[in-house]
Amino acid sequence: SPDLRTPEQQQEDMDVFVRGASSLAAVPFGTAYASMLGARSAEGFFSVGAGFDVAGQAIQGGDYRVGQTLAAGGTGLVLGPMTSGSIIGNAIVGGVAGGAHTSATNWMYGENQSLVWGALTGAGAGALGTGMGRTIRQDSIVFPDNLTIPYFQTPAYMTVPMPSANSIGSATQTTIGHIPSLFGNPWVNNGEQDDNK
Repeated sequence: SPDLRTPEQQQEDMDVFVRGASSLAAVPFGTAYASMLGARSAEGFFSVGAGFDVAGQAIQGGDYRVGQTLAAGGTGLVLGPMTSGSIIGNAIVGGVAGGAHTSATNWMYGENQSLVWGALTGAGAGALGTGMGRTIRQDSIVFPDNLTIPYFQTPAYMTVPMPSANSIGSATQTTIGHIPSLFGNPWVNNGEQDDNK
């Protein structure tokens, strides 16, 4: 069938294809980096970044964008190992992650989303998540190691291991740190948002 796109649309589609294909040049470096982390850690960092992006795209609606999810996973893979228990350190890592992901999606999709907003929300979420995680882990909440539940109408009991305060604090830190993925990023020029977002 004939191509009904205008020459401008054809050029724009070719530009998007070239950007995506050229990003594959990073695969050998990413693979080597992932092997240094260990498969389990690399898989976890990538999955958390990509998973929150998928959830965010579902919440925001619109067309699903695989490149955006891969960029989020890649950002998590590269910057995730740099996170720590430091509020300032995680604010810096979150800011770099937010700015880097916004920059990558702007480049891949020819958009003009605010890098400053991406960096600021990433930094704020990184700091808040770290603070909340630290509070749960150390200061205020004591969780039992096990929960003992009686079997119905018998003298026997079943013991269920409970997640530790450290596990719950880490999950809280990760969740709050990725909240910016769930919401849209404002555009620098509000009138130029295209329908693909």
